[in-house]
Amino acid sequence: MPRLTEARKELRRAQITEAAVRCFGRHGLERTSITDITAESGLSTGSIYAHYRNKAELIQATARATLEKRAEVIGQYAA
Repeated sequence: MPRLTEARKELRRAQITEAAVRCFGRHGLERTSITDITAESGLSTGSIYAHYRNKAELIQATARATLEKRAEVIGQYAA
């Protein structure tokens, strides 16, 4: 199986975090499972764990991505 390029890894991580954000929005952090995120993203559980060690790391990544998007919007308004 060919290795993923760094660009492809980043796209896959974004796909996972976006799916996680949707799941967290619907079910909350505690009630969302990796299985929920797997179903939402269309990826396998193994693929998710290849990018994130555990749910806590995925939560941190989604928080970081959300804050970066908000900072970008605020920066545009400020400009």
